[in-house]
Amino acid sequence: MVEPSYGFPSGHTQNAVAFWGYFGDEFKDNTTYKLSNFTIPIVPVIISIIIFLVSISRIIIGVHDVQDIVGGVLFGIAVLLIFMYLEPLVSEKFNNLTFTIKIILTVTVSLSLFLVGTLLFPDAGMGLVANPPLYPDSGAFGQFGGVILGFGIGYLLEGEYVKYDPSSVPKKKLLINVIICIIILLVVFVPFEYLLEIDSVFYRFARYGIVSFVLAYIIPLICKKLN
Repeated sequence: MVEPSYGFPSGHTQNAVAFWGYFGDEFKDNTTYKLSNFTIPIVPVIISIIIFLVSISRIIIGVHDVQDIVGGVLFGIAVLLIFMYLEPLVSEKFNNLTFTIKIILTVTVSLSLFLVGTLLFPDAGMGLVANPPLYPDSGAFGQFGGVILGFGIGYLLEGEYVKYDPSSVPKKKLLINVIICIIILLVVFVPFEYLLEIDSVFYRFARYGIVSFVLAYIIPLICKKLN
């Protein structure tokens, strides 16, 4: 296997730290486990395992070195901290908009970032290839734009129609929900990522949009039905 892009930092590690780190912080106090005199936050522990597995997998398959992983962790933490600082400020203004305007704004921003970035850098992610193909499934614009679209729309729909509140779920059920959610996410993600080999940035945009939508809307809907 030959990786045609630069190695530092590891994008997968950076994304895992930023995304799952935020998820873990949001639910760090919801589910705990008493062990002697220690209180163990279950969700952050599971999230830490996921981040570790994502990071170590990049070394195992030979596309990154240790310094790339460390760089990904550091950049991911920086992105996470900046987001956690800015998110309340932006959310306050965003929440004052109507539901329709929120949907339109989410679609517009995600598509604009994806299309502008892709058109400006059609060979993104192929920096080490002599004659890189155009619009390959390697650039970050497809991934970033797809995540904003899928997660943004899913989050808005979930908040409007599902309103899943994990704080009201018994701890044992919540742990089961987390495990089920991880399984569902893997079942959706793996076929798109590893079984369907379509070298297109537009396919990358679509698959990350679908996976993000499942995470933000379908999984909370299923968890609410199960409970």
